[in-house]
Amino acid sequence: MTWSAVRAEPRTAIGIPTDNDDYSRLVARAEADDQSVDFRTLRFAWLDSAARLRGGSIDQLNREMIQAAHDRNAAAVRDAAQKILSIDYTDMAAHKFRRQACHILGDAVCEAHEHFVEFGLLSSITRGKDGQSMATAWEVASTREEYFIMSMAGLKPGTQYLVNANHRDYDKFDVADETGAPRVVFFDITMLLPKEIPRLK
Repeated sequence: MTWSAVRAEPRTAIGIPTDNDDYSRLVARAEADDQSVDFRTLRFAWLDSAARLRGGSIDQLNREMIQAAHDRNAAAVRDAAQKILSIDYTDMAAHKFRRQACHILGDAVCEAHEHFVEFGLLSSITRGKDGQSMATAWEVASTREEYFIMSMAGLKPGTQYLVNANHRDYDKFDVADETGAPRVVFFDITMLLPKEIPRLK
């Protein structure tokens, strides 16, 4: 089976928010390939953004994106990823899928842009940290970031624990690496947890 492809569309198909808040301004800079954009600030700006408060479910869009990838339909993967990113620009999985789709579609500009954003977001979490202890925990702004990082690291998540230590909150995961060996990884959720508690209630 081969991938189906159509002529590439301009990458401006992602909807840039216009709420005059930090998140909107940082998304616009990232979409403009501003190499000085602070991706960590962008990720945490999402937590207080008007876009997040508006809501908008991406669950169905995620299913469509994954199904399109299973069907090897690059154009449909790209389109679903663009819809996800128009709701939540910090979704690294959608950036990854869009990058791969643009590669298949022969859209080198889109592919290069998505590489810049995807790995900018990822490195803003992992740079200088290995996640193997609370001291070197990966600081995240969403649970999706936790699972994306574990997936990229080839880790299969198991039991999850909430840990509080030294006035900080952590998600601790028992995981298995690619060889099946057990490991433990930590995510710092100190800034995320207060935002998630109202939603969980």
